[in-house]
Amino acid sequence: DMGLDVDGIVGENTWEALDKHKKLPNYEPIFPRTGIAGADTLKKVNPDIITKAHKLIGERPQFWGRYFLGGDGQYDQEENNALFNTGTRILPVCRETRRVKGSEADGHDVGRRVAEDVLETFEEDYLASQGGIFYIFLDTEPRPEPALSSNYYLGWSKAVMSASRKVKFLPCVYLNAGDEETATALLKAMNSGAECHGLWIANYGKRPNSMIRPWFEKQANPVTKLPCPVLIHQYVGDIDNGIYDFNQINPFLDEPESLMLERFIFPQQV
Repeated sequence: DMGLDVDGIVGENTWEALDKHKKLPNYEPIFPRTGIAGADTLKKVNPDIITKAHKLIGERPQFWGRYFLGGDGQYDQEENNALFNTGTRILPVCRETRRVKGSEADGHDVGRRVAEDVLETFEEDYLASQGGIFYIFLDTEPRPEPALSSNYYLGWSKAVMSASRKVKFLPCVYLNAGDEETATALLKAMNSGAECHGLWIANYGKRPNSMIRPWFEKQANPVTKLPCPVLIHQYVGDIDNGIYDFNQINPFLDEPESLMLERFIFPQQV
């Protein structure tokens, strides 16, 4: 133990530990890191919304979460050009939170339809030409919405993964850091064979400021430990009269952040 603070912040204990071990060969201390910035909105994306997000975060968002599968907040191809022109990628989110307590058949139905929506919106051949491997996140909001059931996630994840022969979708989960019931159901589903390729954790803590800051591990991790990595931390929400949530990619992933970013969709011009 080098005495590094678990949140990556260099404090007094850390400096003392680094000083004690400064003669170790090939030792590279871990300093605070800030992950790639992103945003998500219920509103459709346009150039003005992107510009305002840039000002609020303090840097340009490189990915943007948007909903698929119809309903309020549905992504529209009209948004493609604004995102294309700024080099911003899309993080597809499945918003069927009132059904996540359902059966495996319910999950399979929703998973199939959200994958088909993404394939149709961006065109299957285009997605295949862009690497063909992309994340889809299942939105599991905290109460008063129902908690996720293990059977639902089992069906949803299987349907997402089998939706295309040309494109591989990686099922992931968005959840509140303190939602133990959803985390327990996800763990049970994974023990039954479901795959979860990563977590998007919502936890705002005492950080109402929209400016992006160094990764804070304690705040970004779920209360219930899960055998899948935290990919994204939603560190603040409902900014600018409820329009924006802001996020960052985990800068301490085993693989480069740039590789993870490639698993979001870069929209074609329309």
